[in-house]
Amino acid sequence: MKVPVIIEPSRMTFSIVDTDAQIVKVAICGRLDASMVGLFRRELTRLLRIHPSCVDVDMSRLRFIDNAGVQLLLSFFKDVSEQGGRTVVHGLRTPPLESFKAIMLESVLAASGPVN
Repeated sequence: MKVPVIIEPSRMTFSIVDTDAQIVKVAICGRLDASMVGLFRRELTRLLRIHPSCVDVDMSRLRFIDNAGVQLLLSFFKDVSEQGGRTVVHGLRTPPLESFKAIMLESVLAASGPVN
């Protein structure tokens, strides 16, 4: 399953790729803000239906995330965990990293490593 979605090049793009039966890669590029949360939430909800054992989230090209985006991702990470899966986040850089630090998630992100 590959779901590339391009909204507006200046706003946000993301892709969801099912690399095998249980590992899914999600790449987020651009800006994840309140205007994009609804569409992204629908795609993440579809992803949860396959009950992945691991979701590898690449944020290396994420330029901005607001509180609505952080809340969406935290909710998604929680849902994956409740299904028995795990989420690996990598590539998060400043300034989006500052949004996560502000809500004390830096230690969670530091403990997370890339999927091999």
